Amino acid sequence: MNNQFNFLDRPVLSTLRDATNLLHSLDRVGLLCRNAETGKLEHKQVNDKENQALLDIDITKTVSDDIEIFRKKLKGAQWYSIDELPFYALNEPLEELDIFHEILKSVLCIGFPNNYDRAYDVFIFYFRTDASEFGPIRSDNVLETSQKMVIERLLSSSLKAILNSHQENRRAMFDFNEQLRGLLDERQNKIEEQKKQVEQLYNTMDSVLSTVLNKYKRDGEIIVLNKEAKELLRPHLGNFTLLYKSISNAVNFARTLNFGNPAKEIKLLPDYFSDTELIVKEENTDTVVALQADAYSVDTKIYRFLEELEHAADQLIKNGQKLTSVNVGHTLSQPITAAAISDKLKNHSRKVNLLLQQYPQQWKIIRYRFRPIVNVQERANQDKVA
Repeated sequence: MNNQFNFLDRPVLSTLRDATNLLHSLDRVGLLCRNAETGKLEHKQVNDKENQALLDIDITKTVSDDIEIFRKKLKGAQWYSIDELPFYALNEPLEELDIFHEILKSVLCIGFPNNYDRAYDVFIFYFRTDASEFGPIRSDNVLETSQKMVIERLLSSSLKAILNSHQENRRAMFDFNEQLRGLLDERQNKIEEQKKQVEQLYNTMDSVLSTVLNKYKRDGEIIVLNKEAKELLRPHLGNFTLLYKSISNAVNFARTLNFGNPAKEIKLLPDYFSDTELIVKEENTDTVVALQADAYSVDTKIYRFLEELEHAADQLIKNGQKLTSVNVGHTLSQPITAAAISDKLKNHSRKVNLLLQQYPQQWKIIRYRFRPIVNVQERANQDKVA
């Protein structure tokens, strides 16, 4: 990914890139600075406004001391000619420079404090010969003093604002990341705490399994549940009938399988509990059968009446109609009035409540949403309280 947030780089370097577009007449922009991370003196430069690539310019030992003196002396903004710069030898030869560059102080240097070495990070602005954007210039392409003052104030204020913006963005990102790390650390601590709680729970559950297993051990026998077998049995700890039956079958199977084996330890593997799921299915089937209505209840008039009310209510909901006594009465196979529904439920309220309690999985619409049925249940509860 080529694009990145500008605060990922040092603020002075991000500012250097932005500085190339501050004025049209800029030829290039340089920077003398001390890298606080590495402690090295650096000379950076941007020549291309389009890609804003940072170029590293070597600093030789012969000019490093001069650059240090230059960084410590410069404060604020100052105009120089090319040959006055401490690294002048690193630039193009003097004979190739025109009068605008070499004699008439066409380079503006602006310094900002570097807290690391108590010197200044110096931004260096090189201007092209054509500086007409600042108004009429003399025939010899010399910028007037008043024009330089405008340029100096403009670049100083702009550069300061850009640098402050990058520094603030960087600080804001540091603060954000610190908060984010705090949240992540807190989250990780909760996860670790939950892991400990789960481990403690598993230890308690495994202790219960060991207690059940001990009931089937013979004197001198060493029988253990392996990890996978424990995972298989844990969900069934609430059903001791199933648990005792499963472990008893597994122990008997393991004894048979290990008959004549001199090994002292018998491991109960998950395969030894293959009948556990069958036992669960049998118990669930028995539960479903137990909840099914007996023939006598189904044959009663009140049971059939509740079935008709539920069917009518279901049709009304699917059609987007209100669940009122009038609408329900009209929807019945043999339509009746709202008053007739109320009378029938009132006269047989005891039977209605008994059926609702006996078969809690049936008539889920009318028991909660059909007001006459709700009233019957509420009156029954009030009578119990009284």
